[in-house]
Amino acid sequence: MTIFSGGYPVAHTAARPIEVGEGADPQTRSEFEQAFHRAGGEARLGNPTARVAEDRLGYVQHFTGTDGDRPVICALGGKNAVAVAGPVWEDITNLPGLPTRGVTAAGYPLAQTGASDSALISYIAADTAMVEVDGGTWGRGVLFRPADGSRARWQPHPRMTLEAREALRMPAAGEADLTVRAIATLPWQPDEDALEITRQTRQRLEMLLPRAEISNAITLLSQWRGGTVRSPAWVRATGPDVRQSGTAARYDSVLRTLAGDLAVRISARLVLPIGQPRTVKALIEFQANLATWRSALLSTANSTVTGDFRVTANEVVELWMAAWDAAAMVVPRALVDDPRLVPLLAPPEVELQVKANDRPAGAPAELQRLVDVFDLSVFGEPDSAPRPEGAATVIAPLGLGRDGRRRWAGRTLTRLARTWTFVDADETDLDRVIR
Repeated sequence: MTIFSGGYPVAHTAARPIEVGEGADPQTRSEFEQAFHRAGGEARLGNPTARVAEDRLGYVQHFTGTDGDRPVICALGGKNAVAVAGPVWEDITNLPGLPTRGVTAAGYPLAQTGASDSALISYIAADTAMVEVDGGTWGRGVLFRPADGSRARWQPHPRMTLEAREALRMPAAGEADLTVRAIATLPWQPDEDALEITRQTRQRLEMLLPRAEISNAITLLSQWRGGTVRSPAWVRATGPDVRQSGTAARYDSVLRTLAGDLAVRISARLVLPIGQPRTVKALIEFQANLATWRSALLSTANSTVTGDFRVTANEVVELWMAAWDAAAMVVPRALVDDPRLVPLLAPPEVELQVKANDRPAGAPAELQRLVDVFDLSVFGEPDSAPRPEGAATVIAPLGLGRDGRRRWAGRTLTRLARTWTFVDADETDLDRVIR
């Protein structure tokens, strides 16, 4: 086509349309073309609005769409590209987070969520309720998109690491032969009103704790040893080592002997952040002094007390399951109605720890050994003396069900047992009934 300007002909060429996959390497371009046709082509996606952009995770290209939703095609690592409706992509990019957020934190939607030979997803539509994502700094997870249009939420796929931070940093409630605890770290973005422990917060804790599964631990474990005791009441903790404030609360449920010696204690702690980052911590801790516990049960009526008061492997799994639920769901309900609905700034974590504590001067030296307070015989015999403690971190959705908590608590204990030189330890060992 030729037009005239000032008497001279000027050649004019219309802008060349951007092609699907343009700007990517040949292999990735082919992936984009396949995803484009799999999703329905131009009839559903429209035309590209820009060339393929590359970031740390992979590649993405934006399209005009046909119904105003401006979809994208993305490919994690340049492989298995998938077409995604605009609203889904916006939900991912708008996720909060510290220090990373959005796609960088949560990752790209996955074209393939099953086995490596499973069918590829043709199109992630705007009304999709759950979207598998991966590749971000948070690891693999699921984006939950409520049908009522409320804010989308990310939750992790469960995984475990033998690293632990808070378990090593946060001191125990006191000295004991054995400490079993769960520490929940909740990287939240709560309202300002939820960042202070008020009278109402403590009243809610006092109402919630007696209903928690962990509240039955002293009664049940004592019953399994031939004793009959009621669950001790939860009371606000006091003492020189106890800190109660607008950012810290602690409650204890304690079984004592008639002389007042501490036999078993369950502690619940809530610690709020001061400044940034806004990470809420909740800790549930079971502590036992075995000889004192036995003495306390011998003094109760109708008791035929066993001789071995060591806590078994299966009992530690049960304690972890109950402590996990109380730390991740029960205690946080003193701050918010439903912890699962609070926007996350990073993956939530629960650290599971078991420890044979150091004893005061003059205490029997053998009580410092893990195997003298923790019966691990279900795993066989150790190759050498086990270390006195172990801890691991489970990253999992808040509100994980009982079966899920049992599976991950058992997996954690088995992994720790192998680090304690029970080299043949297997998760199936925990299926055997010990007590």
